[in-house]
Amino acid sequence: QRASDYNTLMADVQAFVDAPAERDVPVEEVFSESRWQELKALMAAEGWDVDGTEARWHEDFRSRKIISGFLKDRSIGEKRLASMPDRVTNTIHTRGGSVSCRPTVINCYEGDLGSGDKWWVEWKQFMFATQLATGDGDSKTRPAAMLKPIKRAKYPAVSAEEEAMSLPLQTLSQAIFDAILVHIVNSVSPSGRWQQLRQEMCDALNRHKDTRTLEILQQTYGTTDAV
Repeated sequence: QRASDYNTLMADVQAFVDAPAERDVPVEEVFSESRWQELKALMAAEGWDVDGTEARWHEDFRSRKIISGFLKDRSIGEKRLASMPDRVTNTIHTRGGSVSCRPTVINCYEGDLGSGDKWWVEWKQFMFATQLATGDGDSKTRPAAMLKPIKRAKYPAVSAEEEAMSLPLQTLSQAIFDAILVHIVNSVSPSGRWQQLRQEMCDALNRHKDTRTLEILQQTYGTTDAV
């Protein structure tokens, strides 16, 4: 049953992305103006200049369609506006061998992402308030402080203006990206079954990977001299 449910979920998500029709709503329907205002205040508190990003939000991002105008916009990928912050904050390894996951659909985050409101509360906390022990000694840092500017020299699709505001711009892009994914999976699986499937997969393929690997080695190759 699990495999059948998973296949159905993947097919439904694919259908949403391939042919969203009326479900291709403006970004501001899944990442609202009030959320932008909260995010703007949090980014300003980091000491970031948010004026350029605010203009981009009002003049561009908020009116884009979530699928055709955002997820399928190749320029967002070319500029690394969502992939760069995801690379840094998706799954952060901390001292002691544990990990801390950003509240998003595409990792093994253990919290409840059953609605956009639940996701947003956790996302803000993680990015701007959660203190993580990532290096040597007793120092700690927050995910927002781990983000790096996106350099035009490495990614020429990025304009000089975008490079200058790349910290707040990538943070907004990441928030929109995560909000869209949460919206999609909750739309196609309103019962929340998608969350159960994801946790089962994470348990099987990620969290207990080392234990399962040792079990296979012991049970299958226990009498073998070399593998």
